[in-house]
Amino acid sequence: MRTPKLSASIVIALAFGSIVQAAEPLADLLKRVPEQSNTIVFIDVKGLHVCPMGVKNNWAKQHERSYYGGVSGVPPAVQQLLVASYVDPSTMHRGWDVALMRIDTPITAELLARKEQGAIDATNADIIASPRNAFFTVLEPTLVGARSPANRQEMLRWQRFASRNAQPAVSPFLQEAAKAAEGKHIFLAVDLADVLDAPGVRQRVKGSRAVLGRKINLDDLTKLIVSLKGLTLSVKADNELEGELRVEFGMAANDLAAFGRALTIEALDTAGLAVDDMENWNQNIDGNALVIRGKFTEKGLRALLMPLMPTVLSPAESLAKKAEVSDPKVQASLKYFHSITGMLDELQEGKNNKSLGRISYLYKEYARKIDELPILNVDPELLQYSASVSNAVRETANQAQLQGRTNTALNANIVEGVATVPNASQYYGGGYGWGYQYSAPGYEWQSNRQQMTNLMASGNLTESARRHETWKNINAATVKVRQAMVAKYNVEF
Repeated sequence: MRTPKLSASIVIALAFGSIVQAAEPLADLLKRVPEQSNTIVFIDVKGLHVCPMGVKNNWAKQHERSYYGGVSGVPPAVQQLLVASYVDPSTMHRGWDVALMRIDTPITAELLARKEQGAIDATNADIIASPRNAFFTVLEPTLVGARSPANRQEMLRWQRFASRNAQPAVSPFLQEAAKAAEGKHIFLAVDLADVLDAPGVRQRVKGSRAVLGRKINLDDLTKLIVSLKGLTLSVKADNELEGELRVEFGMAANDLAAFGRALTIEALDTAGLAVDDMENWNQNIDGNALVIRGKFTEKGLRALLMPLMPTVLSPAESLAKKAEVSDPKVQASLKYFHSITGMLDELQEGKNNKSLGRISYLYKEYARKIDELPILNVDPELLQYSASVSNAVRETANQAQLQGRTNTALNANIVEGVATVPNASQYYGGGYGWGYQYSAPGYEWQSNRQQMTNLMASGNLTESARRHETWKNINAATVKVRQAMVAKYNVEF
C-alpha cells in the first residue's frame, strides 16, 4: 500500500537530517575514518537548515517532524554527518559502513544506550550494542560513531583507531578530494584507482552508445579511462541545488571533450547510479578532470545518495509514542511497518526502474536495509511479511543483474562487416554443347545485429513482466498485513 508522498521541497531534510558552513574542518572527522574506506559521504546538516532553501522551506522543522514520524533516522541534534564505506567496485556490494555524527548536545554512553534500546558492552563502557545490527560508541561528548554490520572485533579495533589517530589515513585521492568539501552542503568521493583493466575497458568502450558512430582512437581512449583515479560529487544548496561531478584521471582528459558527459552517465547507469538530472548538465575539461555541472532536483539527489546511507541511520522513534500508544509491541511494529512501506514506495518510483543496472543495485541495497531493520518487539506476522518482501526484492535484483549480463554478452557478440562471396563454377550442356560457367568473387554486408538486438529486447520484456508481477504480489501482501495489524491492535498502520 502506498503511503502519502512527501513534498519535494523537504526531501533532502527528510533523507539526511538537518545542515551554513561546517562547524569544523572535515579533516577532524576524516582522521577517524578507517584506512580501507574507498567511499565517503559528508553532509553539513546544520548548514542545510540555515541555507536559503532550508529557511524558505523550513527544513529544520520538517526534519524534526520526519525524525519523530519514523521517516528519517538522523536525530535533529546532528550538526554534521560523515559516512565512510568500503564498496566492492565490481559488484557495488557494501562491505561495511562507519558513521560519525557531530551533535549539538553532549551525550553519554548510558543515555545513548537508552535511546538505542541497546546494551553497554561488558568490558568496554563506551561501546553500545544496538538492535539495528550495529555498534555505537561515544568518541567525544559531542561525537557519536557507529559501525555496521555488527562485528564486535572490528568495532573495537575501529574505536581504538578513531580515538587516537591524529591524521587522515585514507587514500591520497580521498584526502585531496575532501579539501573540496569546504563550503559544500553535501559531498561524495569515491576512490577508483587501480579498479579498471585495459581489456575490459576496451571491450566496453567498443559497445558504448556514447561513442557509437564516432571516430575515436580506441587505444588512447582505453589508456585514459584505465588511468581513472576517482570521482567526486559536491552539492551546494543556496536558492537551488547546484551540483558538480568531477571525474579525475591520471592524464589529460581532452579525448573526452566531445562525449565525456554521455560516457560518464552511461557508466553510472551501468553501476545503477545514474540520475536523470545529469542529462541536462554542461561539461568541460579541466586538465586531468572531466567536469559536469548542473542543477539537481531534490528527488534526483535523494535517489542518488539514499542508497549510500548506512542501515544504522534507519528511522527513529515513531509518532506512535507521541500518540500515547504505550504498548512497546505496537510502537515497534508501527515504526517497522512504516520503514518498510517507505522503502517500497521509493523502489517503485519510475526513476528507479529505468535501467537494469539501477534495478540490480538499488533493489539489493534496499533488501539489505529491510533485513537489517531493528526487530525488537516487532509483531511476528510483520517479520514474516518483511522476510518474504526482502526475498522478493532481492530476487528481482538478481533477475535484473542476470539480464544485464546477458545483454552485455549478446552485445559483445554482435558481428557486422563486409564479407567475401567466393567465386563459383558450373558445368552445363551435353555432347558438343558442354562447357563451364565461372563467376567472379563478390562482396556483401553481413550483420547479426538485428538478431542480437531482438534477443536482448525479448529478455528485457520478460524481466519487466516478472518485475511487475512481483510488485503486484508485494503490494497485495502489504495491504493484507496492514489490515491484519489494524485489526489486531486497533491502531492505524
